[in-house]
Amino acid sequence: MLFHPEVMDLAAMADKIRKVPDWPKEGILFHDITPVLQSPEYFRLLVDLLVYRYMGQEIDVVAGLDARGFIIGAALAYQLNVGFVPIRKKGKLPFDTVSQNYALEYGEMSLIQLCRCRRYAVCRSRTVTGD
Repeated sequence: MLFHPEVMDLAAMADKIRKVPDWPKEGILFHDITPVLQSPEYFRLLVDLLVYRYMGQEIDVVAGLDARGFIIGAALAYQLNVGFVPIRKKGKLPFDTVSQNYALEYGEMSLIQLCRCRRYAVCRSRTVTGD
């Protein structure tokens, strides 16, 4: 059974995202999506919304950033019938990798992936929380 925004309240899903102040350091508001993942209805709604967003676009793979991006990204890739590429912190994956540095709210990070793809959708925590 599919659940859609017309049936479920998106504001209620947003309310399920737990806000944790000063994590991982002071001044950062961490958005914990665990309550959304624990609810079969809201987890399905979240994945369905992302599927509708990317459906029909020419995507080779979904790239999921470490941790939360793995969970949502793998489900999204499965529904879009494309591959999934885990993106990890530097030094966490063996073999030949591609590296990219980027800035965070609380520092800089270097991420790596195992393949070069021309068209991909990136799934990370901000995709889910909007922050």
